[in-house]
Formats: sequence, structure tokens, C-alpha cells
Amino acid sequence: YVNSRIKVNDSYTGSASQNLNDYNNQKAAFSYSAGMNINYDLGTKWSIGSGISYSTFAQTAVYNTIDVVSDSIYQNVQGHHQGHPGGGHGGGHGGGHGGQNPHTPPPGNNGQHFVIHTPCGAIDLYNEPPHHNGVNHQNGDTISIKTETSESMQFINIPLMVRYKFGQHKLSYFIEGGASVSFITGDKVKIVIDDSYTENNEHDGLKSMNYSLLFGAGVQYNFYKGLNMFLKPSLRYSITPINQDNPMYAYPYYIGIGAGFSIHF
Repeated sequence: YVNSRIKVNDSYTGSASQNLNDYNNQKAAFSYSAGMNINYDLGTKWSIGSGISYSTFAQTAVYNTIDVVSDSIYQNVQGHHQGHPGGGHGGGHGGGHGGQNPHTPPPGNNGQHFVIHTPCGAIDLYNEPPHHNGVNHQNGDTISIKTETSESMQFINIPLMVRYKFGQHKLSYFIEGGASVSFITGDKVKIVIDDSYTENNEHDGLKSMNYSLLFGAGVQYNFYKGLNMFLKPSLRYSITPINQDNPMYAYPYYIGIGAGFSIHF
């Protein structure tokens, strides 16, 4: 199960809503994690471990508004951050922007951006919303229109864990805790507007990395020397947001059950 804790960004300088109720409508989508850990035994009970894993964070949401933002304001709010993973994957009825962030606004309409604000970041549309082509919108306008998003981000995680185990030699139990640094390696958003227009896009405002706390407990079976099989429920809880320059901060968290092999030295 994945979701995100949302917090108001008090330093946000844009004009988008900072009402939590406007953003609290995400639903978890299929996400997963896979990786490898190596543990070093400090004694019969304690060990430390690290490794590397690949994980995804996916969610869907429905929004009812699109904000009209002038190019100068959008560049000022979104244009100064660094570390976005880039993409260049415009699709549907839009074109790619090759990782430039933010990208050039749609042609016409005085260089205005049409923006969907989500907890994870701003989605700057490649084209005007359907049925609004050529409409003389004013900067700061809010367009009432149904928008569905499917958002997915990919991470490389490097954890550092401390484990305490107890039980018999072959079959043992453990609890563990630690921290992880996560690097955002990918970002994809599919958008369906008013059930009539689809494009592929990405978030503006993502950081390149964030930090999380890790907690877990489980059972482990030693089947050959330092090789073990394990099963563990775990929690990864972000303590720093994955975004900036956004009306909301997003802190993803993950609750799941992991299974696999471990090596002890």
C-alpha cells in the first residue's frame, strides 16, 4: 500500500490553492519494490545491513480545475528548481519537451500555461484544454473541468539498517530500523481531460532525492551457512518531501510485505 502525507508549503509564492481538501483525493495504484541487501553480524543478536533497491510510487486522482498561469509567474515559481529527472516523453495530443522544465507554453493565448496542481507537483499541459482553444482566458483564471491523472515515479533506494534477532539458530525472528536515501530516476503522468483529451506529461517541481525512515519485523530461515530466506512486513516513511516550488509538500509512505534472500558475513 502506498500513499503520501500532504503538508502545506508555507513558502509557496504562486497563486494555486493551498487548501488541503483540494488535494486529498489520491488513490493508491499498483507499486512494488525489488532489491538486494547484505548484512554484517556484529554478534549473535545484532547486525547492520545495506544494499540497493528499485521501487515505484503510483497513484491516481481526479481533479476538477485547471489553473491559467502567465509564463512570467510560472517561470518564477517553477523555473528555478534543479534536479528534475527529465523525460522528453510528450504523447497523446501533445509534444515532448525533452526534459526542459518548465516547458514552453502552448501557442497563442499570450503565452499562458494551463496547469494541474497535484500534491506531487505541477503538471504543465502541452496544449490548451479541450473546448477552450482560442478562448481569451485571463491570468489567474480557474477553468472548471474534470481531469483524471495516473502518476508514477521510480526510485533507486540505498538503505542503512540495524537489526536485532532472536530465536533458534535455523529459524529466527527480527526487528529492524534505519534510514534510506532515495533518488528519483523517472516520472510519468497520464492525463485524461473531460473524457476527450489524453496526453503524457510529467511533474514540475520534483526534487532529485529524499530521505525516509525504515521499520520492519519478520521471520528468517537459515538454510545454508550465511544464506537466509526471510519474510517481513515493513514501513518506509518519508521525512523530507519529494517536491518543492509547489503549494503542497508530498511525503510518500509505503506499507508492504517483503520476501527474499539475505547474505550474512
